[in-house]
Parts: sequence; structure tokens; C-alpha cells
Amino acid sequence: LARCEMLLPAAVWEALRDGDIQTKKGPVFQTAIIAGTMAVKKTSDLIPLCHPLPVDGCKVSITPADELLVIECWVRVT
Repeated sequence: LARCEMLLPAAVWEALRDGDIQTKKGPVFQTAIIAGTMAVKKTSDLIPLCHPLPVDGCKVSITPADELLVIECWVRVT
């Protein structure tokens, strides 16, 4: 489990609707979740000296909570 908590400016909170931020190119959080999942699959290519590990499961979540944006990524390997 990797977890990050971000403090966001008021302008970002104002843009947040129904759990995501909509732009002309699509939902920001959903795009970030896809990018995070793709990065998990490429970890051994992105991190020097990292051995390839077979990924059994991956889940990325982005949750607004009070004044924080909580980002979590769960990865399971065997």
C-alpha cells in the first residue's frame, strides 16, 4: 500500500464535482488512476535495479476527504 495526502487550493476544490474534476480532455482523477495502473505494470522499467515482479492485482483510489485529497495504491504480487 502506498498512500499520499495532498492539500489542495480552494480553486481545485471548487472544480471538484461528483468526485472528479472534468476537463475538455476528460476526468482528471480517472486519467490519473489509469496512469497509476500503467506505472505499476512498468515498475521494473521505471525504477533502476528493480526486478520484474508478476503483478496479481492493483487498485488505485483517489478520495476527497475534508481538506485533503487521499490517493492510495494497493498492489499484490506473488
